[in-house]
Amino acid sequence: MRAPSACAPFSCSAPCWNSCVVFAARPDEITAGRSHFVVEAEAACEMLRGDAGSPRPERLCVVDELFRGTNTADRVATATAFLRALRRDGALVVAATHDAELLRSLEGEYHPHYLREALTAEGLSFDDKLREGALAPRNALAILELAGFPPAVLDDARALSSGCAR
Repeated sequence: MRAPSACAPFSCSAPCWNSCVVFAARPDEITAGRSHFVVEAEAACEMLRGDAGSPRPERLCVVDELFRGTNTADRVATATAFLRALRRDGALVVAATHDAELLRSLEGEYHPHYLREALTAEGLSFDDKLREGALAPRNALAILELAGFPPAVLDDARALSSGCAR
């Protein structure tokens, strides 16, 4: 699932970055005593140290679903501060998230966009057209149904999600 995403405002012609740093798909290393969050924290710290004191507007930073594996308040606060720091140091930042709280905390600083998906019996597909806005349809329960989740679990989840903010 790739929507919604938050994109920092920018404009350029031709390639406008000399380096690209991707912050995505970081597996945990439990046998080494490093949780998913610890692995992410170390990667984020390395990314920030690379920017410290040397603004490089030609640097593209792509991040995906920041700081999973910790509580909501710390995740949103840390992800917000992290994304602000990258922008402050001159990086062009593209951040993918499903986190409505994070989008709210960056309102006015990042411009949210999303990709529209189609959910069929064969699975999920995207039309790959970037659309403005913060909200994309919620599809997790439909995907869980396709994955074969038990109906009783899905019914309970639907009842619970109907009271949650969209």
